[in-house]
Parts: sequence; C-alpha cells; structure tokens
Amino acid sequence: MDSDNPKVINAYEKRLEELETEKLLLEEKATEKAQPRLDFDKAYRTACIFLANPHKIWRLGNLAHKQMVLKLAFKDKPSYIRGEGYRTANLSMLFRALAGVCGSNNEMVPPVG
Repeated sequence: MDSDNPKVINAYEKRLEELETEKLLLEEKATEKAQPRLDFDKAYRTACIFLANPHKIWRLGNLAHKQMVLKLAFKDKPSYIRGEGYRTANLSMLFRALAGVCGSNNEMVPPVG
C-alpha cells in the first residue's frame, strides 16, 4: 500500500508491530505445547507403580488419583444397583491383556492325601 499521508503510514507501521508481536507470542506458545509435560522416566515409573498395585494408589491417592485408577482399570463406569451393590465391571483392555499373560489356567496346590 502506497501512501504519502504520515498518519496512514504510522497506522500501518503500528499495525505491523502488533502483528509481529502476536506472531512471536504464538510461536512461543507453540514451542511450549510441543514439549512433553513429564519426562519419560517419571511417566514410566508412575505406570509401573500403578500396574504393580492399583489398590495402593486408590487407597493413598487424592481424588484425581482415584479418577485415574477408575479410567485405567475399567472400560466403562462400574454399575451399581441399590440393595445389591456393584455389578461385575468390564475391565480395561490393559487388565484383560495382563490376565491373559498371567494365565488363567493357574492351579491351586493339590490337597494333601
């Protein structure tokens, strides 16, 4: 845009500065979002602790931890019937896979005699 009016030129320059500032802010936000919130070692350690004993996390954790346990352990929300209690829950694929790996054909110790 060509203009000889100093007011118009100043308005263009001011708008260009605002756009450059906005561009820099957006680029900075984009680089922040690209970085993971947790490092791999910490996330791996947390996952192993959960798999080792989800009941411990449920018992000792806060509300956020309990919600995480529910989401990771069950496929759906556990259903509850008044007077009867909780119904058999659908386990998540993670726990179904672990049950398959551990083997469902484990046998008890045979009785003596």
